[in-house]
Amino acid sequence: MHRESSSTPPAAQSGTAEGSAAEWSGVSVDGELPGPDSLAVEVARERVRARLLGEVERRKRVDRFSLERELGAGGMGTVWSAFDERLDRRVALKFMRAEGSGAEDEQRMVDEAKSLAKLSHPNVIPVYDVGRSEGRVWIAMELVPGRTLRRWVAEEQPPRQAILAAWLDAGRGLAAVHAAGLIHRDIKPDNVMIGADGRVRLIDFGLVRRAGSRGDEALSTAERVAAPRPSATMAKTSPSAARGFAGTPAYAAPEQLAGEAVDVRADQYAYCVSVWEGLCGARPRHSSAEQERALGRRIRRVLAKGLAARPDERFVDMDALLDALAPHRRTWVLSSALGVGLIGALAAGFAGLLGPTPAASADPCADSGRALARLWTPARREQLAAALGERSTVVETIDDWGARWSEVAAQACAEVHVEHARSEDSLDRRRACLDDRLGELEAVLGVAETPGAQGVAITRALALLDGPEGCLDPWVFRRPVIDAQQRALADSLQAQLAAAWAGQGLAEVDARRRQVADIVEAARGGGLGGLEVRAALVACWMAVAAGDFAGGRRWIGEALDRAEGRGDPELLARSWNAFGIVALEDAIDLELARWAGSREAASVEPLGEGDPRRAEAARQRARVLAAAGDFDAAEREARVAVAGYQKAGPESAWSRAAALRTLAELQGRRGHEREAIALQAEASALEQDWVGANAAGEARGEALLADGLNALDVGALDEAEDSLERALVQLEREFGPRGRNVAMAHIGLGTLADARGELEREAAHYREADGILRQLSGPLDFDRYYTLTALGTLDFRLGRFDAAAASYERALRVAEAHMPAEGAELATARMNLGEALLELGAHREAERLLLAALDGLRASLGPRNDSVAIAYKGLGAARLAVGDAEAARGLLERSLDIHLELGVNLVEQAETRRLLVESLVAVGEGREAAAQARVAIAEFEALGSDWGHRVKFLRETLETTDNDQKKE
Repeated sequence: MHRESSSTPPAAQSGTAEGSAAEWSGVSVDGELPGPDSLAVEVARERVRARLLGEVERRKRVDRFSLERELGAGGMGTVWSAFDERLDRRVALKFMRAEGSGAEDEQRMVDEAKSLAKLSHPNVIPVYDVGRSEGRVWIAMELVPGRTLRRWVAEEQPPRQAILAAWLDAGRGLAAVHAAGLIHRDIKPDNVMIGADGRVRLIDFGLVRRAGSRGDEALSTAERVAAPRPSATMAKTSPSAARGFAGTPAYAAPEQLAGEAVDVRADQYAYCVSVWEGLCGARPRHSSAEQERALGRRIRRVLAKGLAARPDERFVDMDALLDALAPHRRTWVLSSALGVGLIGALAAGFAGLLGPTPAASADPCADSGRALARLWTPARREQLAAALGERSTVVETIDDWGARWSEVAAQACAEVHVEHARSEDSLDRRRACLDDRLGELEAVLGVAETPGAQGVAITRALALLDGPEGCLDPWVFRRPVIDAQQRALADSLQAQLAAAWAGQGLAEVDARRRQVADIVEAARGGGLGGLEVRAALVACWMAVAAGDFAGGRRWIGEALDRAEGRGDPELLARSWNAFGIVALEDAIDLELARWAGSREAASVEPLGEGDPRRAEAARQRARVLAAAGDFDAAEREARVAVAGYQKAGPESAWSRAAALRTLAELQGRRGHEREAIALQAEASALEQDWVGANAAGEARGEALLADGLNALDVGALDEAEDSLERALVQLEREFGPRGRNVAMAHIGLGTLADARGELEREAAHYREADGILRQLSGPLDFDRYYTLTALGTLDFRLGRFDAAAASYERALRVAEAHMPAEGAELATARMNLGEALLELGAHREAERLLLAALDGLRASLGPRNDSVAIAYKGLGAARLAVGDAEAARGLLERSLDIHLELGVNLVEQAETRRLLVESLVAVGEGREAAAQARVAIAEFEALGSDWGHRVKFLRETLETTDNDQKKE
């Protein structure tokens, strides 16, 4: 049994990668900018001159920027990649050409660019600075990786809901531009980009104008009264400023094409043309009736209003347009046909979140939110907010969930008592579903309100909280209605289940697993089939987290058996997802995982578009594709997952962070380090909302990790423990609890525990690290070689050879996927598996692996190496097992000789000597066997109490040999 000699790989390093100009510009350019005085000509002349004269090229400088290369040119200017020497960063530098001429036009452009620089919005590309140089006005903007929405749609062919979500984000950025008093004037798919981090940004402000500039025509009084936000005043640019048409004709509003004064409603028109094109594949008046049907009636009506020929017939502003365009899954926009009663019910539901419920009115749905109001009281809200601190978003998440619950409850009631569209029985079943959801919320609150509750624990509990919107789905009508006694039992068991799943510390995991098994039985006995499935799934997840894949398989079998017969797509989707995870992470069986994925995809079909299980299915597909090496397809699925979790509501933020980390790992594998770093940062920001802010004055986690690993390498264990424990805390604060360096800190602490013989602590850290790595990039993550080898070694030492062989086999799969055929790591993986198989009686396969390992180790490490000694030991054990004791003795003596010379692996030295004792007894060398047994006993006793079973065996052997010698 062998651990790779350096089982603490270096901390993950950040890096950079250059992309193509189109990928990195963050701006859109088309056409060419002619003219002998262009910057491109100047730079080209200097380059030619330097080559002719053999001089070092002097880069063109603009203010504090050093120009690197031209990214593109358009009718309104050129865009360059430049280096900001003052702030030590690359930027996109756009040089703009004035539409008019003279100092007044130039000053106007500077003023408008300064307004952009003051604007901060996640969906607007940041403008850092503005200035003039040699008659040119320049804008310095963020240089980000990504593609325009036109390229993204063409290359990825994302689903329509993802396209709409991207344009909604772009619309929010445009609304922010309008609120800053500016008009973009060139909205189109080429001027919106989706970054490698998945975030949509509005770009290219070459034609931006200030609303309400001097000489412009003001809004009418009626327009001002109608506008909900005075900051988005729709003042117009004057015809004199326009000086004819400026923009892109295919997207321009009629008034813009005519060269007339325009306001923000011209941007609205271009935005609607762009959304229409994105969803249909063709712009208005060019799309077929079949293409337009894909829009759906609601979206078609919204876009048609935004495309009205007269500006005053469009939406009053972008916010109104976005409110109408956004999917109504979570914000239940009410039809006028529902009447005043439903509006009153909604008001009652929301009032329940904020204070006492008013007296019942004639409205039959006025009390729809009362059950939630009794649970989530203002006092309880305030206490939880005070306990969790300002940084926590848990309270806001519950607020959002509660508001949605009230909306669903009101709608369910109104369909029966106001619209008379459904039966009373349907309402009973929907209320039963909503009661289930309240029971889940109560369980989450119980965890959150536990003194000292940690963000990760609360997040685990939130994973059991389903969105209330599912209670409106048709499948709910097939659910059985439970009685009051069953409801009380369900609430009690749900609270116990959440507490067991959320509990911290792997040291108590066995007790928690037994508790969950008891909950499964109690739910079954109480006729609570749905809760039985949920508890079985939790038992499966806990088994996998503890490395018990056999237990995971048993539990997922139970969950699927029960879920298949209930017709509940939520539970069925969860069950097939868990089945796929076990198939992928246990045996790395890609075909079985793909099959499970196909079943999962079918099971999510009845669920709403915003259901998180759709996102979970996409994320699992991404992990399977990544394991198969299809990183392009895996990246597409990961982006679908990120977008899906975004739609699902704030309670899915933790899962969204996991999907972002999966996407970051995929980008890192493809060499896109900058994009990977940006995605990791976004994931960390989401996770930090749960685990808390950085501690003031604390050293950075990466530095502490490096200090700890260095101390560990030189044997300074106390110093290593201090640095690594502090590193773990700080890395979780800086990067969230699931960053790769967090896993590295756990690996370091596991190695430290191994050096001290603290086997249970060692197992806890390595399992935690392995779970993080599986979550990051799947079962073939490179660093799993270290965790799996360590876990296999631990099981081997404790005599759990089946478990050891399973871990070693997975480690070999990772090594075969990433490591050179002639390398020491692959040879070590073969040797470890060979030893485990030897203990299981598979002698022929074990010897084959050990011989291959020995050849590889001697070639890569030389003949006198610790790993080579272990391979000799394994071969000696194999020969001993098949009765060739003489050959075994020779191999074991050679192994022990190397161990004694090196003196670096006392465990393997003692194990080798134990086997040598057996071979000496077998060949009749009793006196020598006894002498070696006494030394081996002393060696094992020095290793600690965990090796008592070896000492007992050797004492029995020594007693036998002593008796034999006395008889002689």
